[in-house]
Amino acid sequence: MSVRLRVLLALVIVALPATLLAVLLSFRARQDAFVDTLYASTVERMQEGGRARCEEAPAHFQLGPRRAAGGRAHTRVYDASLRPAREGGPALEPVLARALEGGQEVASIARGGGATVAMRMPWREGPCAVVVLDSRTIPGALRRRGMLGDLATTLAALGLAFVVVFFALGPPLRRLSRLASAVRNATPEGVVPPKESFGRDEIGEVAQALAEASERARAFVARLEARDRALTEYVDGTTHDLAIPLTVLSARLSDAEALQREGRPIDAALLASALAECQYLTQLVANMGATARLERGEGEVEKRPIDLRAIVERTMDRFRPAARHHGVSLDFATPDAPVMASGDDILVERAIGNLVHNAIRHHGKSDVGAPGHVALVLAREGEEFVVRVLDDGAGVDDALVARLEASDDVPDPRRARSPGLGLRIVRRIAKAHGFTLRFARGEAGGLEVTLRGPLA
Repeated sequence: MSVRLRVLLALVIVALPATLLAVLLSFRARQDAFVDTLYASTVERMQEGGRARCEEAPAHFQLGPRRAAGGRAHTRVYDASLRPAREGGPALEPVLARALEGGQEVASIARGGGATVAMRMPWREGPCAVVVLDSRTIPGALRRRGMLGDLATTLAALGLAFVVVFFALGPPLRRLSRLASAVRNATPEGVVPPKESFGRDEIGEVAQALAEASERARAFVARLEARDRALTEYVDGTTHDLAIPLTVLSARLSDAEALQREGRPIDAALLASALAECQYLTQLVANMGATARLERGEGEVEKRPIDLRAIVERTMDRFRPAARHHGVSLDFATPDAPVMASGDDILVERAIGNLVHNAIRHHGKSDVGAPGHVALVLAREGEEFVVRVLDDGAGVDDALVARLEASDDVPDPRRARSPGLGLRIVRRIAKAHGFTLRFARGEAGGLEVTLRGPLA
């Protein structure tokens, strides 16, 4: 069922009975007012001399109907027991008699174009206790034909209202129709509501909301497509990045197997190369996981209380084999009590691990033949925690420190093996947690990296 038909049907269901009831109540109210006015006028005239004239000659008494009834009328009088004052006169109509005996002061019945009104006077003695007026004509507004006239006028007004509503609904319904057509014919780019759909009414609000929702949907689809492209490129790049060290590791193990079959000792350098590739794979996979975790959260991380002292101890246990392989002495220092911060423990551990790995890999030895030193220090400073990674490696100058301080690179999710990935991941993790990352030349000649943040 269309909206227009629904509205018109609702008007018919509600307005038609209400109109009929209103016309009927108005007619009854006018009748009651007429009867009350007639009763008051009759009592007044009877008290002003009509009673005396009536009691002198009740059989011939006429009240003077033009003033009392609004037209030609015949007067009949009865005593308190409703017996006619004139001998042989007509008895009071049963309907009127029952009404007066039931306690009513006034009772009336309509007959033809007139009415009969029986009125009990304030007194209860004498032959003129009840006055009955037979009016051959009553005011036109009180006739049934008057009620029909009122009804016809009201129905005509109601019909005119239906016509107005029918045509008034046309423009908004056409706007709704165009809006529905725009939705049905929507393109992959979204719904574009027609200009005429907008306005300051509810339809305009729907069109505006639809346009805004369509815009949000387009933006969401664009993000999904961009993420899908990035994921596809990331998987392609990751496959390539993992294939390289796996190929090298496979070649080293094949060489070792060949030497073992020939009964020759396996070269230590061959094992060292294989171990280095294993360590690199471990670090690469961990950084790939951190990158995916950051990309999934779109720069936001789920923060919870974490114990930095436990993270430092796990990091040391994980990187000691790599430090031995590179000939580096790895030491650490932590407070006696736990150091609590707020953040993603996996990402924070990855950031600290990347700093330690970079220190071992790039700043391993200061002099040829001398062991290198890397230290991981956790401390409290006021309301902040401080994680420092120090080494005594060579090749650190002010230019390198300035370049590291000024860099705002972020990891490229499409190339997990791109240069500097580990450090760029550290920068992103620090930014997502609200930590600060600083670089400086260490007292031992190497690089000092400081990660600082608020305590939980």
